[in-house]
Amino acid sequence: MFNMQKRRPIRQSVSYPAGTAFAYKVPEGYIGNLTEEQEAKVRAMWAIGFKFIEICEADDDTSKGKTLEEKKYVPPAKQSSRLPRGASKTHEKYPTLVNEILSLLPTAEKNLNRLAQQAVEALDNWTPEMYRLIVQRVVKHEHPDALALRFLRACNWDIIKATTMMGKTIYWRTIEAGVDDDILKHGEGGAAEDEKNNRGITRALGADFMKQARWGKSFIHGVDRAGRPITHIRVRLHRMSDQSVESIERYALYLLELARLSLRHPIETGRRRIMANRFLFPAIWRLVRVWLDKELTSKVKFTYGKKGLRKWIAADQLMRGLGGEEDWEYTYVEPQPDENMKMNDSETRDRLLEERMALALQFEELTKEWVMNAQLSEKVREICDRRNRCVEDLAANYWELDPYVRARSLYDRLGYFRGADGVDWYPGKADEESLQEMMEKTRSIDSCGASHCEALSDAGDGSCYDSD
Repeated sequence: MFNMQKRRPIRQSVSYPAGTAFAYKVPEGYIGNLTEEQEAKVRAMWAIGFKFIEICEADDDTSKGKTLEEKKYVPPAKQSSRLPRGASKTHEKYPTLVNEILSLLPTAEKNLNRLAQQAVEALDNWTPEMYRLIVQRVVKHEHPDALALRFLRACNWDIIKATTMMGKTIYWRTIEAGVDDDILKHGEGGAAEDEKNNRGITRALGADFMKQARWGKSFIHGVDRAGRPITHIRVRLHRMSDQSVESIERYALYLLELARLSLRHPIETGRRRIMANRFLFPAIWRLVRVWLDKELTSKVKFTYGKKGLRKWIAADQLMRGLGGEEDWEYTYVEPQPDENMKMNDSETRDRLLEERMALALQFEELTKEWVMNAQLSEKVREICDRRNRCVEDLAANYWELDPYVRARSLYDRLGYFRGADGVDWYPGKADEESLQEMMEKTRSIDSCGASHCEALSDAGDGSCYDSD
């Protein structure tokens, strides 16, 4: 056993600029503003998952003839031996699971028998360990319910579709893309090292990754009027022949994960504001949108000129190159030699991971209590309070763990990312002077350490604004 360390409460905040709306109104369908029906669907998603874990772990034959990786992370839908179309390996193995799940679904649902059958089929995309990855690895500093709600909103509150989509996403993220164990762990420092000292495809991927970072093809800077981080994409810097598709995907995933790390409750992702040519981009978008989900297309909006952008971003927080008043230009600061030293401290990392696993199991037990008690009862309110405190402990644990599992980024070096203390996109003058001094030291570094500075072009360069 180990002692759980006592921590100070974390600041779930961002230092907002003057033009930011401080009174953030939580939209419907997000934590803090759920209807009874929406909350019932979140509860049902967790209940289905825990029932699945319970039945799988009670089966003595579950682990026989399987490697560790298959047992943990490869769901039936991804295994080589598949059943005919429309059949379910989970249903074949656990035929009673349909009735078990039927009792867990919201009573407002129509055709519950068919819905329960579809739920079992959806579980072909899951393993028990994948469910536990949600809290242990995927959500980081977020509330686990926020992840479930993200998929429910994307699937128009269809529990089964959301369960299926979330399972596929976690498998892709963990096994196929390696977001946490490869992209974030390797980071800019690893890419720079590959560029300098490696060979072949590894060296090429490292060089491509660093080229995108140094050029500032896309980067995060500042927040909009609702306090959401802004991702800038400078389309004019993109050349298909400059980087491989794999390196572009890796850098895009890396940047999106960093933007996600900069979010703090209750602020969530928002709409995509694309500043574009008045005729070209909307015409292309009209052709593309017919293949996309309605929830996704509703988030894409076009703006034209500085007046359009200033509706969403305060003028003094908008760079001059985009028609604003902020004297800020993207400048890349190279990885520092010892910035990832903590990642070599496996003893501390393992202790924090062990603590996180204990907290995750505590959250699991509290969530089971939550879904098994009457939705609006006094008992549930008390459980919710304990559950939310557990989520706060998980968030605090993540920020302690972060420097041991994630390589430092440009935003850590510039002092924007401040761990449990939030994000400060607009540091004070003293901070600016120290950052300027750091940049001067790295400006002369060449080859694998060149500092590539490019000012943004005029406001017609097709920059994309996103909070995701």
